[in-house]
Amino acid sequence: MKIGELSERTGLPASRIRYYETHGLIPPADRAPNGYRDYDASMIERLRMIDLAKSLGFSLEEISGLMATSPGARPSCETVSAALEQKLVAIDAHMKQLRETRRRIDSTLRYLKENPGAEAHADVSRIRF
Repeated sequence: MKIGELSERTGLPASRIRYYETHGLIPPADRAPNGYRDYDASMIERLRMIDLAKSLGFSLEEISGLMATSPGARPSCETVSAALEQKLVAIDAHMKQLRETRRRIDSTLRYLKENPGAEAHADVSRIRF
């Protein structure tokens, strides 16, 4: 199928499909005699998997690693489950860091509100983080 049809069937812009091909996320398409790309129907599922993985926060590098475990086929459930568990650990760590940053910002705002004119001096050592 031509890239336009693949784009319609996956909902992805043709430019993104070409990008994924250029960066090895999908195998290079065969070329018709006129030079047009000719994609196999299996690319529909592969592109949907890539799009789903992106929506779940996976980087293209991470997706490429997942896809490399099974070129031309879908990764195993075990591989996907392990990647999702790792992603949850990373998200939890990031959320913890964000909560700590938020706490520090709240503390700084509270200090500045309770100490009018505090911004007039350069001594930030009084601000409790």
